[in-house]
Amino acid sequence: MSNIYVVAPSLVTLILGIIYRKPVSELISRLVRAKISTNGVEVETHKQLGKLTHQGKEMTFILKQISKNIEEIANHEKPFTDYIEALQDTEKRIRECFNDDKLNCTNHVDIKILAVSMTFSWNFVAGKVTKILKDYVNAHINIEILLVDSDYLESLQLESYDINWAAESRQRVTQIKNFINGLPDNWRDRFSISARVYRNIPHWHGFLVNGEHLFLGRTDWDFSTNKPKLSVGQNKYRYFNRTAVAGSERIDLFSDWHKYYFEFASKSIHDIN
Repeated sequence: MSNIYVVAPSLVTLILGIIYRKPVSELISRLVRAKISTNGVEVETHKQLGKLTHQGKEMTFILKQISKNIEEIANHEKPFTDYIEALQDTEKRIRECFNDDKLNCTNHVDIKILAVSMTFSWNFVAGKVTKILKDYVNAHINIEILLVDSDYLESLQLESYDINWAAESRQRVTQIKNFINGLPDNWRDRFSISARVYRNIPHWHGFLVNGEHLFLGRTDWDFSTNKPKLSVGQNKYRYFNRTAVAGSERIDLFSDWHKYYFEFASKSIHDIN
């Protein structure tokens, strides 16, 4: 069902003024309301002017741009209940890059992952990402994975009734090694994975796609038992992009922490026996 928002003339003026640096005062003064639906944006004016959605290519272009920018603003800091919703949207953003020539991805996608043990995200990499490569024969994907060292997790003596994080991390290292070694030869120039382990519990974790789309999750604790219980993928996630200053700041912070661990404070999984 479509959502209808009554748009104040001053708000419309502000949006158009920012996006388009040319006179639009006559158009804005006549705008009454905008209808946003899955088909885009339909702007209505006073009765004597009718609807402006069919007033020429330029108007159609302007309305589509408004729709796109409104959607980006609305999606900024979009919440997700858990990892399932976040990974669904992550896949969508990756596919958009290969579907839309205007995004200038040049068929290359870079994914940075900061995780605890990839208990919830490894299947996405091994399953969904490989499916994307099959669907787009010209696609190139590079993934840099960071997960917590299993020995470090074991030393923390965490509650392991639901999830044994140390065992999960140890298993993941083996799976990633086997996955890399088992890649088809004709994929090796299209798909690259680098994985390293670090010794810390991240306050935040998540996926960063092409330095533009961040799916950020929270790491939390439960102290209802004798041992501290760690929760990761079950917690809320938020989506950030660079349409707002706050989003850019979050993305840069995530990227910097990933760079620090990946380049200065971790070891390759291939160095682990």
